[in-house]
Amino acid sequence: MNATAEEIPADTYILPDGQTCRILGAFLGNKINYSTPWPSTLEKISSSLTRWDILNPSLEGRRHIINMVIGGRTQFLTRAQSIPDEFEEELLKMESSFLWSAKTAQVSKEMMSLPVKRGGKQILDLTARNEAIDLWLLSRYLTDGPERPHWCYFVDGILSYYLQLR
Repeated sequence: MNATAEEIPADTYILPDGQTCRILGAFLGNKINYSTPWPSTLEKISSSLTRWDILNPSLEGRRHIINMVIGGRTQFLTRAQSIPDEFEEELLKMESSFLWSAKTAQVSKEMMSLPVKRGGKQILDLTARNEAIDLWLLSRYLTDGPERPHWCYFVDGILSYYLQLR
């Protein structure tokens, strides 16, 4: 043991590899499956959309519900630890199904996602929102100088380690 290293207190619990711990809404751990929180999140969203559908909301109401339920329940978690593609695809299916509620879609998803001023309904564009989150994180990582977040230095170390293995 290094003479300058501090001992870990005996009452400190260290998670074994593969187990997660929820900290501020994010599921963290070493060698974990990052899809862990998504199945239950999708269940909650599906249940909520089913309850809202009973009220037979208007198209405008459905827009608000989609933005609130799907957008609201996924934004933080997507930013905190990303969303696997299969769960994003499932959310897109839920969104489309709820929006059109067994009716045949007469307008494309792209058109519905446009701002009202451009003839759309400003429905949540989940894919674009998730890409924006990824780009924002990348821009934070590429920041230089004193504004660079501390987590970027940890990512540098991880990348350096894996690049040395190649």
